[in-house]
Amino acid sequence: MASVLQLYRHDVPRGIASLPKWMFPDGTDMLQVLWCPNPHADDYEPRVRLYWRTESELGTVMDANPALNLFTRGEDVDFTPRACILHPELVQEYPPITLTDPDEDDFRDGRLRILPAGLEEDCARWTATGEPRNDFDQHDYADHAGTPGWKMGGWLPNVGFWPPPAERCSCGAPTVLLLGATSEALNGPWLPNGDPGFRWGDPEDWDDNRPTGVWGGRGGQLWLLVCADDPTHPILTYAE
Repeated sequence: MASVLQLYRHDVPRGIASLPKWMFPDGTDMLQVLWCPNPHADDYEPRVRLYWRTESELGTVMDANPALNLFTRGEDVDFTPRACILHPELVQEYPPITLTDPDEDDFRDGRLRILPAGLEEDCARWTATGEPRNDFDQHDYADHAGTPGWKMGGWLPNVGFWPPPAERCSCGAPTVLLLGATSEALNGPWLPNGDPGFRWGDPEDWDDNRPTGVWGGRGGQLWLLVCADDPTHPILTYAE
């Protein structure tokens, strides 16, 4: 299994009054994400395992990760992460909207109905017509509403999943987005404004655009959903 992510409770930026229990269940302060980096079956997904731990109870720590047994089947997929240092930041996301053109007959039935009806229609029309552009350049609602790169929490984008992602765990509780892993980290309006002394990378350089080295799923996107009441219930993974 490849070591993918290790996140401590104290890594979470200030600004969240209380963390939801699906992020760090009671008695834990560390999340470890591991996966088998080989594509499985026909779903273009790794096999993911989540482990919540308590830092003070950890025993001996290995100096290095075990060597991975890798194989390829010719797909343009890479689930082997590069070693990276986290620089978490707290951002505001907004709900996804329908992909249906407002002028289409089935627009009303295709709305997601997370945003108020009038606002969703306005945002969909902006996306369909490309207006207003102003200082937003060529980016539409979806580009501004959802963050690229790797994120914990937030909204699952509407990218035409089929079948649609499960809104409920098998226990009946809602599902939430625990982790989103997308290949591009420096996309459009989300170019980071960090410490001038920190090199974020060149937005025009494809390798700098994916610092983790991971190309997940069919279109470079992998999403992990968990139960909002008990994140130790079976994980739901979606690749796009």
